[in-house]
Amino acid sequence: MNMNMNINTIIHGDCLEELKKIPNQSIDLIFADPPYNMQLKKELYRPNNTKVEGVNDAWDKFESFEEYDAFCIGWLKECKRIYAFKISRL
Repeated sequence: MNMNMNINTIIHGDCLEELKKIPNQSIDLIFADPPYNMQLKKELYRPNNTKVEGVNDAWDKFESFEEYDAFCIGWLKECKRIYAFKISRL
């Protein structure tokens, strides 16, 4: 992927691979919707007694909590690296 840093571009791919291609401190906004590791073994209920529906899709499956933690730490570190910490005034 050529990273000419086009404005308003959605990058499609494995986040751990694609984030590494982006230059340091070059992104003004990061929107993340990561997997939540929600394969429930038992029933789970919210405080209002509604049932939480787990996820059984492949994109949200991890072998262990350690694997999930490593994945999250990896993409969060890359986001920190590429985020342009600019202070703006309104």
